Amino acid sequence: MMVEQDNLEQQLMRALQEADATGDCLIAALLSQCLDLMHHRTASSERIAAVN
Repeated sequence: MMVEQDNLEQQLMRALQEADATGDCLIAALLSQCLDLMHHRTASSERIAAVN
């Protein structure tokens, strides 16, 4: 699962860099939000696992 998540994060980062390079601000903003959500979800899952 972690490998798949890492691969997805790498793909999102590449797409975000491409969107930034081409000036596609809307796509860049959406991809940035996706990355933020992934990081928050990971952090929340880790906190839950630490409590259990």
